[in-house]
Amino acid sequence: MIDARTLTADLKRLVTELEDDIRHQAGEDPETDERLHEEHEAARAADRTAASFEEWRDGEVTQAAVGWVLSTVFVRFLEDNHLIDDPLVGGIGDRLAAAKGRRDVYFDQHPSHSDRDHLQWCFHQVAAFPAAAALFDESHAAVWRLSPSADGAKAVREFFLRPDPQTGELVHDFTDHTHDTRFLGDLYQDLSDAAKKRYALLQTPGFVEEFILDRTLTPAIAEFGLTTVRLIDPTCGSGHFLIGALRRMFVARQDREPGTRPEQLVRTILEQQVFGVDLNPYATAVARFRLVIEALGLAGVGRLADAPPIALNLATGDSLLHGPVSAVGRDGNLAGQLFEADVYRLGIEHAYATEDAAALGRILGQGYHAVVGNPPYIAVQDEKLRDAYRARYRFCRGQYVLTVPFMERFFELARIVDEETGRASAGFVGKITGNNFMKREFGKPLVEEFLSGRDKQTPAEINAVIDASGAFIPGHGTPTVILFGRTRRPTSPTLRVLDGVRGEPSQPTEPARGEVWSSIVDLVDKPGVGNQFVRASDIERLSLLSHLMMLGIGRGLKNRLGEFSESTVKDHATELGFTAATRLDPAFFVAPHTSRTLGLNSGALPAVEGDIVRDWLVSVGDDLAFPYNDELEPACERGSPVWRLLWRNRQALRMRLDFGGTMDDRGMPWFAYSRFVKHRHGTPSITWGEVAAHNHFVLDRGGKVFNRTAPVIKLPESASESEHLALLGVLNSSVVAFWLKQVCQPKGAHLAQSRTREERYAFNGSNVADVPLPAHRSPVISAELDRLARERHALLEDLAALPSNAVLVDELAGRQARETALTARMIFLQEELDWQVLRAFGLVPDDLPLAFGDDRSLDLPAPFGIALGHRSFEVVLARQVQAGETQTTWFERHSSTPVVELPATWPDPYRDLVARRITLMNNDPDVAMIEAPEHKRRWSREAWDKRERRALESLILDRLEDPSVWGDVPRLRAATELTDVVRADELLAQAVARIAGRPDADRGAVVAELLVDSSVPFLAALRLKDPGLRKHAVWERVWEKQRYEDRIDVEVAAAGLSPDEAERRKAIEVGRIDVPPKYGIGDFRHPRFWSQRGKLDVPKERFLHVPGAERGADTSPVFGWAGWNERDRAVALAGRIYELREQEAADAERLTPLLAGIDELLPWIAQWFPDDDPDYGGSPADYFEGWLDQQLAELGLTRAELRGWRPAAATRGRRAST
Repeated sequence: MIDARTLTADLKRLVTELEDDIRHQAGEDPETDERLHEEHEAARAADRTAASFEEWRDGEVTQAAVGWVLSTVFVRFLEDNHLIDDPLVGGIGDRLAAAKGRRDVYFDQHPSHSDRDHLQWCFHQVAAFPAAAALFDESHAAVWRLSPSADGAKAVREFFLRPDPQTGELVHDFTDHTHDTRFLGDLYQDLSDAAKKRYALLQTPGFVEEFILDRTLTPAIAEFGLTTVRLIDPTCGSGHFLIGALRRMFVARQDREPGTRPEQLVRTILEQQVFGVDLNPYATAVARFRLVIEALGLAGVGRLADAPPIALNLATGDSLLHGPVSAVGRDGNLAGQLFEADVYRLGIEHAYATEDAAALGRILGQGYHAVVGNPPYIAVQDEKLRDAYRARYRFCRGQYVLTVPFMERFFELARIVDEETGRASAGFVGKITGNNFMKREFGKPLVEEFLSGRDKQTPAEINAVIDASGAFIPGHGTPTVILFGRTRRPTSPTLRVLDGVRGEPSQPTEPARGEVWSSIVDLVDKPGVGNQFVRASDIERLSLLSHLMMLGIGRGLKNRLGEFSESTVKDHATELGFTAATRLDPAFFVAPHTSRTLGLNSGALPAVEGDIVRDWLVSVGDDLAFPYNDELEPACERGSPVWRLLWRNRQALRMRLDFGGTMDDRGMPWFAYSRFVKHRHGTPSITWGEVAAHNHFVLDRGGKVFNRTAPVIKLPESASESEHLALLGVLNSSVVAFWLKQVCQPKGAHLAQSRTREERYAFNGSNVADVPLPAHRSPVISAELDRLARERHALLEDLAALPSNAVLVDELAGRQARETALTARMIFLQEELDWQVLRAFGLVPDDLPLAFGDDRSLDLPAPFGIALGHRSFEVVLARQVQAGETQTTWFERHSSTPVVELPATWPDPYRDLVARRITLMNNDPDVAMIEAPEHKRRWSREAWDKRERRALESLILDRLEDPSVWGDVPRLRAATELTDVVRADELLAQAVARIAGRPDADRGAVVAELLVDSSVPFLAALRLKDPGLRKHAVWERVWEKQRYEDRIDVEVAAAGLSPDEAERRKAIEVGRIDVPPKYGIGDFRHPRFWSQRGKLDVPKERFLHVPGAERGADTSPVFGWAGWNERDRAVALAGRIYELREQEAADAERLTPLLAGIDELLPWIAQWFPDDDPDYGGSPADYFEGWLDQQLAELGLTRAELRGWRPAAATRGRRAST
């Protein structure tokens, strides 16, 4: 019996091991290495990839590793289900012994062979059956591309023959009497994390597949005929749609042709009616195997030997690039032939070894009566591929995602040409896809020019749009929409729309029976009917198919708000948008302490990113390297701290793409931001979090750099602070929250998928510019909220200013109590602001007063506040829950207590006011829609205890980073020495006790833990796993080429030649420099190292941890300061090596990693300290080169041994007791 979950987890580990083995094999074989380099160059030349060779090769290695694993899975499934007579790899019961005996015979006949040869022989044995020949096609199957070593193949065999120690039976039994192959879909999706990310691997649940086939294949059969219809899934994945179509057509044809043999029906359908393409080679391998097994089952054939040849119309390739793209004829009508040379663009000629160009041309060169699928809807990361799609598909604009070209491609394929008349007919299209094209700027051409039906080249008639974002669809974390249509001019002025009303109240046990999905299925054919989850209606086509394309029940109210408004934001703003876009944020962003550590000084400014703009405040975030002068022009002095920080990523920075070109193409210095709008910098601004669960707008008074995730609104220079605050109040209201969520794109994590995260939206600048504004805008409430937010934020920001004799426990308790009071006051004021703006838009009666903010305000105590759970909308929600009218996790998620009765402690006037508001909400659906939980401020904040601890840790670590602690001569220090610094300061000592939770805590242990958590190991081999070290080697080659370029620049400048001469020499002597690969969390030996270094491995830690440098009886960890330059680090390491040799007679084994650390620093010392220094008797680089050579000679070591050193593998198991 197949345990899909366990099998997938176990095979995932096997794939990782096999990848390492195959990669090593490929690197060791010159012929294979040369072939791969040639294929990579061909792919680059054909614009199939912009990846470096190492990145590209890793993808090929993954394909090969998965190919070997899946091929063995296929064989094992055939064996255990008796689809082949003779077991080859393994088996259950007696069949296992038979397989082992057959293996023994093989090695008797081939004594020089290995398990690799034997497994390949097994694959050939299966391929000898006509029905299975395509499974192991030697021309294109990934398993023949790259091979593991003999040991690697042995590991594969042993994995599948591993016995359960308890039962003696095989751990993985592939027996399934129903021959269900859906488990292979799990393997397809999860075997490789890298492939899952690259190909956006995602299975389509069966209930979604059936729904789409019901509305595409079924009507196509009715219109075109059962024996005529052809179906394609251009993104077939593991074949769910293809198998569903095969089953449907087989049942229908069997009913119609009872006299035809089942195997003949199956062969006909597969050879003539079912087609599929996928970019991922192992996806098509899985789909091919599943179709073969399904065909055998439908035909009633129990053995491969009895099955006739099965020709499958499946091919690996890029549906967007391979095959012709058809167009219209000269008369403007549909083209009569797909291959008429003047009316289509040819597909690309390039094909990878796993791709069959001829099959792709045939499959993608004809039209289909039904085109179905679940295409990827991610952004294309590879810039070459992104440009190739942009050049081929007319609606790929801006920062598009794959939804756009696949939309056009699906409709192109749904055009069928009658061979006799030459006339074209319209096929049916059905797809589930991401809904981000509906409201994002890149989707505007697609919606208004294509989906509207206006496009002459490929007319599209959308006849149904179904909001699936509220349904629970396993694996689909991104909000989705289901579209149905035909490739023809619209024939009706209306279309069917299913608007979502609300998401699933909780995750359903059976997704197919979830409330939302069941409602979609029940109501899709019932226009004018709705329930609490979905509403179906027929609406005017162009009222929906225009940008912004809005689904949901709030369309009408949104339009009324616009009609009532006096103006919009853009009528008052002089500028609206981001200040800076780096296009490579990790290269520029550093923590504030890192700015101090690296000595960036004025070369860095506080950065504002969207995620720190919350609840009326811009909190402290990272700093941003600022390579600009006082005139705000790009300027960065060679060798300065900012230059050194950015230089590590020079090639990646140089190749940043924007406005269709690299930085060089645009004539911009490599260190500048990709875009910097200097007239938006420096003056007061209103900023907001561009991606957030709520509308968070904040007034900032200048001195920061606003990244693209935190755009700004600039009012005229003459605008007063009161005018800024008046606008700010409206923007932070529940009315604007409602309006923005109607027009802005959801970003995922919706309630149907998560009970812990709120749905986030992309509040982009163009939508914010259109926010309607009422005529009356008061600054009173927003001014008070702004003041309170700043006071609340400061409570933990000035601990370093406390006197050393302060009683820290009492001080912190008082500040926590003050924060509680401030928060309650802010919650109360936000409620009044929301109702003030409702009144300004005419949605509540003028005689309904406010409790604060105008002349008719209630007379309440000045510090009056309310708790979460007590707001009017929350009382309404609690009453609905009590009455069984709804379910919610609102109170649980926000740690609040629901109340159904208004608190008796409130002043009577306020209780009466809230009661009137609740009555209005119950009677006015528009007010209730706005005053719903999704439009109300969450006031979510990290717990005080965590923020307090972080503030105390910063207090301690900032002191330990003070240069005075480290002295004038760089020297490594043990944690015990640094603990002494803390003990000498009473305030720091109290902070340590507070962190530990008791006054008698071991201060040394606390300080050591803080130091470890704020450090990374000094050596790459201690930071990175082998995959990360392979990437690091690529980076080192890139750095060496960059250094070569620098030497050319110096030589050319010294000779007085022009910069053009430098560029000429670089092209000849250095050649192309690839952008090095980014790191992932899995490349690092510990998640902490990843958090300190990130995807570019940029040093952002406070300290360097130097394992193995402990001395004598002090076994506490040893650290260096991250603020040291490379020369100073070498001084500190060399000093400790000298001490260990002199005082402890340390041997080569112990000193190897420390010496490797100096070896790793040498190129940087030569780069940054090239001049002679009297302290070193020459250049520091020459000094350390000579010193290192001397040490190696005395210890009997080589440079190769230093560079090949790796830490011992960590042992697993329980820690020994002490």
